[in-house]
This record gives sequence, C-alpha cells and structure tokens, in this order.
Amino acid sequence: MLVKTKRIISALLSAFVTLSAVSCVSGFAAESEEWVEMSDSRSYHFDVKDATVIQRYCAYMEELTEAKSTLYDVNFDGFVTITDASLIQMHTAGLVNINSDEYQSYRDNGPVEPTFENTTAQQSTEITEEVTEEETTEEVTEPLTTEEVTEEVTEPRTTEEVTEELTEPLTTEVVTEQPVTTEPATEASEDINASYLSFDEKLVYMGINETYFIGMSTDAAEVTYTSSDESVAVISDSGMIIPHKTGIITVTCSAANGLHDECVVYIGLEAEALIMNTPSLVVGLGEGFDLNSFVVGNGHFAANRFFYSTDESVVDVDYRTGEFTAVGLGKAKVVCKLINGVTAKCEVEVKELSPTVRLNVSSVTAGVGEMLGFVSYAEDGKAVISKEYYSENENIAVIGRTNGLMTGVSAGKTRIYCQLQNGFRAYADITVKPAPKTVTLNATKCNIKVGDVIRLKEFFNDGSYNTPYTLEWTSSNKAVSIESRSGYLVTLKAKALGTAVITAKTYNGVTAKCTVTVSGSNIKCVDVSSWQGGNIDFNKLKASGINYVIIRAGFKTTADNQFVNNYNKARAAGLKIGSYWYMCAENLSEAKAEAQACIKVLGGRKLDLPFYYDVEDPYSLKINSQATLTNMSVAFCDALKAKGYKAGIYASGSVFAHNNKLNTDLFRQKGYSIWDAEWASSNSVACDVWQYSDNGYVGGINGNVDMNYIYNLYIEG
Repeated sequence: MLVKTKRIISALLSAFVTLSAVSCVSGFAAESEEWVEMSDSRSYHFDVKDATVIQRYCAYMEELTEAKSTLYDVNFDGFVTITDASLIQMHTAGLVNINSDEYQSYRDNGPVEPTFENTTAQQSTEITEEVTEEETTEEVTEPLTTEEVTEEVTEPRTTEEVTEELTEPLTTEVVTEQPVTTEPATEASEDINASYLSFDEKLVYMGINETYFIGMSTDAAEVTYTSSDESVAVISDSGMIIPHKTGIITVTCSAANGLHDECVVYIGLEAEALIMNTPSLVVGLGEGFDLNSFVVGNGHFAANRFFYSTDESVVDVDYRTGEFTAVGLGKAKVVCKLINGVTAKCEVEVKELSPTVRLNVSSVTAGVGEMLGFVSYAEDGKAVISKEYYSENENIAVIGRTNGLMTGVSAGKTRIYCQLQNGFRAYADITVKPAPKTVTLNATKCNIKVGDVIRLKEFFNDGSYNTPYTLEWTSSNKAVSIESRSGYLVTLKAKALGTAVITAKTYNGVTAKCTVTVSGSNIKCVDVSSWQGGNIDFNKLKASGINYVIIRAGFKTTADNQFVNNYNKARAAGLKIGSYWYMCAENLSEAKAEAQACIKVLGGRKLDLPFYYDVEDPYSLKINSQATLTNMSVAFCDALKAKGYKAGIYASGSVFAHNNKLNTDLFRQKGYSIWDAEWASSNSVACDVWQYSDNGYVGGINGNVDMNYIYNLYIEG
C-alpha cells in the first residue's frame, strides 16, 4: 500500500514521542553510568535515553555540558532542540544512521532534516511523496515477482526529494515476506471503513509561548487537522498546535469517510505562578496519590507540565500525570515544572503504613438532610490515605466514598464505616432525626453598652434535630461581635455603638433573630501626665475598674518627665495603654518636628490604643485656618502611622463640630481616630473616645483626673 510520506513521518514521530515518554515514567532517571563525554557523534551509540535527555533539556529540567551539547546537535544547526531528539529516535528505530559517513558529511553542508534510511523494501516503497496518476490507475492483477521489482533507492533524501524514481533493487527476502502491491484503493478503503476518531482532550489551555501536541485515537489511515482561526494558532499535520496570539480556536480532525472530532483550545498569557492541589501529604509506604497543579491568574495558561521527585528512593512519580507511589520511608518533594521554569511543589512524608484507623466519633445524631464530616486517624507514627467510607443503610444515611461527608436521608439508625485496603473497618453509630421546622431564641431584643457581654440560646421544635456545630450564627454589624459558641449557646460582645441583628440559622434554612442595640459605654479610661505627679498606683487604678490609660508623652518638642515612669508602671499592672502629644506647633514644619520628637520619646514602645495629637493650644487655634490645622494634624498622624502606630486627633467638641477648625470628615476617611472632649452629660460628636470630665476621682490617683468612655473597642490593636 502506498501512502504519503508526511503522514508516515507524523505517525512515526507520534510513536517516538510516546516511546520516549514511556522511558521517562520512572521520573527522569539519572544518566547511564556508561556515559562517555564525546563530541564526535559517529563514535557514540545513541539510544532512546539520549532523546529523553534532550526532551528534559528543552523543558528546562536538565543542563547539558559543552560536550553533550556538541554530541546531541545531530542536525548540525548549532542548537540542541526537539528536532535532534526526533532524529535520535529515528536512528534507534533504524530509519536514520547518524553514524554513517554519508550522514556525517552534513556537518559541513548545514542542518539535516528528518529522513528515512533505506533498510527494507516496505520502507522504500512507503517513502513516496506522491503517487503519480499512472500509478494510481494501473491495475495489478497478481503479486509482483522479485524480478519485476526493479526500483532502487538512491542516497538518503528529504521528504521533498523522494518523488525521484527508486533505483536500488529491493531484497528478495523482504518482498517474499510482504509482497508490494500498488492497489490504489487500499488506503481509501481503510479510511472508508474507519470506525472511530476522537481527540484525547476536548479542552486545551495553553500559554502563548508553548507548542502542544494534541493526542488523537483513530483507526483511520490518514487524518487532516484544521484550525478555525490560523491567525490565532495553526496545527501541523502531526497534531502540533503552534500559537500566534492569545485567543480561542476550534481544532478539527477529520477522516476521509466523514468521521471528525473537535477540540476547543484556549491560548492565554504565559503562566507566571503555579500551585499544587495540596501543599503537603503524609502517606503510608506503598500508597499512591494523584497530584495536580493549577495556574494562578486569570488568562494565564500552561499546557506542558512535568512532574519529578526530589528523592526517587522515597517517592516515584509519573512525570506526565503527577501520580506518585511512596516507595521508601522519609521525605521528598514532588515538583511540577513548566517549560518557562515556573514551579510548584508538594511536601510528601512517607511513614510506615497503618494497618488500622479510628474515626473522630463513635456515634453521632443528625437531622434529615444534614451533612456531617467524618475523619479517620492512623495509628501513632504511621499513615494511611488509601481508605473509603461506606454506609450500611443508604436509605437512612449516605456518605461520600472518598471525602467522608455523610448526609442524613431519613429518620432511623444505621452505621457508617471507614475501610482500608487490607479490609480493616472502623465503625460509627448513626441516628437520624427529622429536620427542624421552627427555631426560637431566648431573646428577640436587647439593649446593652460597649463592653457588655450577653448570651443567646437557640431552641428547635421537639423531635427534630440540628447538630450544634452546623448551626450558623451571624451578626449584621460589627458593633456586636460573636466572641464564642458552645453547643446551642453563643456569646456576644458589644464592641462599638450601633445596632446589630443576630441570626441563628439551621442547616435546612430555618432562622431566628434578635436585635441588639448598643448605646453608651461601660469601658472607662483615664488620661494622665506629669500633672498627676510620679506616684500613681496603677494596680489600685486597675482594681477600681479602670483597664485603659492614655499617657502624655510630651509637648512641643519636649518629653513629659513622667512618661517613661507612667508607661512602665501601667504596663506592669496590666493596663492597656494609649498616648498623646500636646501640640504647640504654629505651622506645618513645626508639626512635623513635633512628630519626630514624639517618635524619639516613644522609642518603639508598644501601644494598645492609638497615639493622639492634642490640638487645643489656644494660640495655634487662633492663628491657623481650618485647612492649615488639618494639614498639620494629618502630617503628625501620618508620621506616627509610618512607624506602625494607630493615630488619632484629640480636640474639644466645638473644634470638631461641623468641621469647624478641623476637617473631622477627612480624619475619618483616612482612618484616624477621634477623641472628643465635651465635659457634659452627653457628647455631640461621633467619636471613638469621649472625654466627659476633667475632675474625676479614681483609686490610685491623688486629686482630679480626666475621665473618658471608650465607644469603639476596635481602636485596640
């Protein structure tokens, strides 16, 4: 049967790619110990391993010495590429003789294209670019005899040259074993009788800088590939996709009898980041796992991925698929590498295989439709991941075979179990009850203050069931935070002024709500300076119910002479500390100088509350506009923020009110805290801290002291 040379080359190259892939399954074994550094290829015995080394080199997975680079450049173009790997594969199959003097003569004549060696009669007759009209119409009524086959093959030629008349006589042995016919209908009849044709992949995602060979399964003698948009990508006769730009194409493969299949190809940007489907694994000796990798970033793709193990004595991995087997005790990394060098890895630890496991619970109750997860544990110091979960009665409960996720189906009792490959089973008793129809809470409305803690409890109708940890609690406003939960109880804390709706939701969507309003505060704070002297008893201060203190660090560019003393004693007593600086600056440059002096005094000390710029100096307020005062305050706060401190502004209510002398709205937009001083029964400015008095009395301080309420506990940190 006569066929076109291009199709033969395509099939052979496909076969050789598969052959070389099989040789790499062991995870790119080290080079043969028989390797000898030679630059003259005529003296070297090439085999499939050499083609594999080149493929790894082209995928950035191996380096070549100078001698190897010279040896492997078998087409003599000055570079080691996949073409050289293909020529070596053809050499090992007897289609090319790289060591021949005739082939080596190409060293001085330029690059060599793949060509076929004249080894058998069948190869000679198959290497015909086209069948002439006379050949295709001639009828052969009987097998040709040896004498009738008088064609002969000249020196090795490229596929474009093989249309010349064959001149070398074919051997009698080959003709006898497989007579040559020129039946023109053979190939066509094979195509007409083709019964299947299918791409191995229906979707391909590849980067713009990649080429990708798309696999095809068919019994057709010849197929044709086409691209729906060759401006985006073309496809070679062998099924190699070659991108030109990003976009989407449909690749179609067709046989002569109309059989065809399609594959959609997405071509995107080159992948820049990669992650594994799991970053780490602990497995038992002899177990296997299928690793995968995912490109990070929308529009970035990679089709060619290669897996390898950093220690093949511990983990043996299939370089194409990522499937690995634990073959030895210890640790190893399984690495996935792209052709551009981007990698991702999974840390694998191999332990002795555990012969038994135990479940996280021995019995559990669930509602109909409720989903519960089961976890199994290996024996101490051992591991096992090859396990499956089963239910003894799937009419009552079903469970995911691999993930251990159980769902109640109907009321009743059954058992689930986890089974290992050795047959061992670990059991848990399951009781399934009806799903809740109604849910209530112990309160529907609450009024509390900042710092208060309350608890809500959930109840559902008799006879039904909702596992406590599948009950969902949410707060509509961070003013009320969910601090903790235990069973059907939830603990809430008022963190700031505002109103929050607390919702309890069962697994089947039944809800109950409670509205919590936070007004006022029970969190008191004092601010102190050298005016209170050096004998403040911070332990007594804390015993009196004060847990927060704001300590003056200094004024103008001078440190408060009690700052370090007050800070150390307050910290030793366990109080939470903030600080402030009294502004004397008259312009922006002086404000910046005060900030630097403040930073020096702080000396990197930790604060629990913000650092406030105290804007109350009468002269500064008098001579500066709102814009100037605001810029001075922002510059101070920016300098403190740059050092890692939370920052804010202190002023009286009249200065803050309606953006009078300070642009309060701008401070809030920049995230700077507001400390409002209004010595009255209530304040008028929305703030985080309200200084409500300058003549308070508390334990541990002799004389008057400023008193404050904290309205926003989120300023902590």
